[in-house]
Amino acid sequence: MRRNLGTGALFLLVGLAAPALAQQNAAERPQQVVNDLTTKLAHAYNSHDAAAVASLYIEDGIYVTPEGIVQGRDAIRETIEDELKAGGDLTIKVSLVRTFGDAIWSTGEWSEDYGGQSDHGYWSYIIMREGDDYKIRYDTYNIGPQAPAQPPARK
Repeated sequence: MRRNLGTGALFLLVGLAAPALAQQNAAERPQQVVNDLTTKLAHAYNSHDAAAVASLYIEDGIYVTPEGIVQGRDAIRETIEDELKAGGDLTIKVSLVRTFGDAIWSTGEWSEDYGGQSDHGYWSYIIMREGDDYKIRYDTYNIGPQAPAQPPARK
């Protein structure tokens, strides 16, 4: 009897701990999904691999740039190919991650250095599951104002 009571208590503890652990993992998962996706995107972009960047979008993904709206993975790839002609080293910083239903919404800052010159701005993604992977459904970014030029130091 004592053994059955001990086994029952163990199952009860495991049963109570499992939902709490699952809830913790569920909360950490969206952040990890966004971190992984932005790391892959920056690596592919900095490797000048437009096809790899485009593969991170769902088939009918939407890419909103300061120049206009692009829809579909092939069109996104072509747009990225044009962007890559300028060169540069992209850095992506994730600021916020939220979920709603099956989607993950995220936003942050980006910067790109072009050997002495740079651009920066803000981005937002809506990320959805496509098959076994998470992919970008909607991507929008802007270009922030240039920092004012610093006057030369006085002697």
